[in-house]
Amino acid sequence: NSGSESEKCSSSMSSRSSLSLRVETGRSGGSRRHRYSGEAGTSSSPFPPGSALDRIARLVSENAVIIFGFNGCCMCHVARQLLSGMGVNPTLYELDEEEDGGSKTEDALVRIAGRDPAVPAVFIGGKFVGGVERLMSIHIKGNLVPMLKDAGALWL
Repeated sequence: NSGSESEKCSSSMSSRSSLSLRVETGRSGGSRRHRYSGEAGTSSSPFPPGSALDRIARLVSENAVIIFGFNGCCMCHVARQLLSGMGVNPTLYELDEEEDGGSKTEDALVRIAGRDPAVPAVFIGGKFVGGVERLMSIHIKGNLVPMLKDAGALWL
């Protein structure tokens, strides 16, 4: 079963759908921080309702730019600073604020990313971009600004 969920990751993470997600939002350093508080059984996601993959799919589909990471993670901070410096207001999802410390979500991100550690995990326009190294590489090649514009996260 987990193999079939993993196979669905690439197609579902790249598609934009309108899913209902209740989140608590607060302001911190110009970025939005979200704590998931969705109800099981209310998703149209292809993943089991309430699962970590379902939660990720919902958050990714509703945010132009989202960074999954841990509070105090230096690489997560670098990703946020790069995007914020460009005028983007990325959503931050801090795994350590989950009841289980983020272990289920981190396991799901490892499957999506194909690497461990999986954080920071940056999604732009509903698509998995990668970590800081990939984000920097895209920026250096001049492809980040067009990607952010296409996602509706940058209006230059």
